[in-house]
Amino acid sequence: MRGLRQITLAVALLLAMVCHCATLYSTWLNGFAYFALPAHSTMRQRQLFIDNTTSGTLLATDTVTHDRNASFRFVASIANRHNSEGRRYAYIDARTGKKRKTENPQWGVLWNYVDSLNYCALTLQCANSCLHDLLDVRSMTATVTRTAGGRTTTLRQVTLTHGVNLYEGFNNVRVVADSLGTTVLLGSDDLVVAASLPELTPVAGSHFGTFAGKGALLAVKRMVIQSVHDPSGDLATGWTAESLERHFAGSTDPLEGYWDYLDRSLEEASLRLGGRYRLALVKTPAGYDILYIAGAATDAHLWQPFMLKGKLTATRFTGSYDLVWYDTEKQPFTTDVHAGIDPVTLILTLHFPLASSQLRFAKWIPHTRH
Repeated sequence: MRGLRQITLAVALLLAMVCHCATLYSTWLNGFAYFALPAHSTMRQRQLFIDNTTSGTLLATDTVTHDRNASFRFVASIANRHNSEGRRYAYIDARTGKKRKTENPQWGVLWNYVDSLNYCALTLQCANSCLHDLLDVRSMTATVTRTAGGRTTTLRQVTLTHGVNLYEGFNNVRVVADSLGTTVLLGSDDLVVAASLPELTPVAGSHFGTFAGKGALLAVKRMVIQSVHDPSGDLATGWTAESLERHFAGSTDPLEGYWDYLDRSLEEASLRLGGRYRLALVKTPAGYDILYIAGAATDAHLWQPFMLKGKLTATRFTGSYDLVWYDTEKQPFTTDVHAGIDPVTLILTLHFPLASSQLRFAKWIPHTRH
């Protein structure tokens, strides 16, 4: 739960695209449909309130599941109304039945929730370094844990003093996961990365939810679950560094090989470059496959070497190709895009006319000694 990552596109085309996804939106308007609410929950002031006066943890988990091959986004706008400085909040100890009090109750979200012994969680808890002292600092600790077989392991932890609401106001939490890992983002306005976790991937048939620790009064404005088909497997090519080197060594096609970023002409409002990329062109019956090799400067984990980054299909014009380009969401972009290769200078140009932009790559020529 510590650390959130800002989601940027390696090459982000800010143009409308079709998203094959299913979205479940829960607010007071639909009674927080799709979620099983605990007994200590009420709806008022256009919010869901879960008042935990017990020593246990109260959960609100969804009643639907997501597909095994889906990536997901889970968004929750939540607040702990029992989060004032120095104040203690009452609860009943389940073991003794006695009334007790606690400071700084915990609250947060759950995902990959299979049962009470198997789940992932982001736990939020505020504290003061030295209450009532002139140098006192209020902070929030965000902790990401994984519980497997009832055993809980801390995966990430970060302490924040800015960018989050440290008191009783709302914070937004976003959990984004696919086959390449999970990112947890947090903030009162702008989201920052609290955790980047390549070891966590979606669990088939699991659930999402929020939780209130002992003494917490959890307020929820909305919860959104978006399940998206994860095309990472569709873009896997089977190429490796060794097999690609062997293939290039035996190739007589002058365009096959590695291509390095050369320059760009971008309309920054429509197209942003996230790195200086190295690509590879591999001959196909229709033209060439474009493979991603390296060079992403932001969110490099979203793309693994040798994934399919695009396709070039030959046209009746020499050196001109129809282009399919896969954006960072791994969705194909084909609207009015094309490419050209100059056989003399060996420069590959990717044209995005709707974005008034283009990217250029130069073929990498290994140095030889004479």
